[in-house]
Amino acid sequence: MSVARLEAEETDLAGEDVAIDELLETIVRDANYEATAGKTLVRVIGKSQAVVRGYRTLLKSALESVVRNAITHTSNGTAVEITV
Repeated sequence: MSVARLEAEETDLAGEDVAIDELLETIVRDANYEATAGKTLVRVIGKSQAVVRGYRTLLKSALESVVRNAITHTSNGTAVEITV
C-alpha cells in the first residue's frame, strides 16, 4: 500500500495516540515471521512508555520499512536490534 493511498485514507486531521511499544511489538512479530528464511532475528531492546500523536497506519508503514531494510542488509544468522 503506498504512502499516498494511506494518506488519502486518513480523515482525522488530529491523528491519534499511538503507543510505541505496542506498535513495535506488532512490527517485530511480523518481521520475525518473514525473516525466518534468512535466520535473522529482530528484537526490541528496552521498553518505553512513549506515546506519540499521529497516524498509526503511516507510523507503522514507516517503521516497517526501516525494519525490512535492516533485515535485507543484515547478514544471515545475525540480529536486527531496535533500541527504545
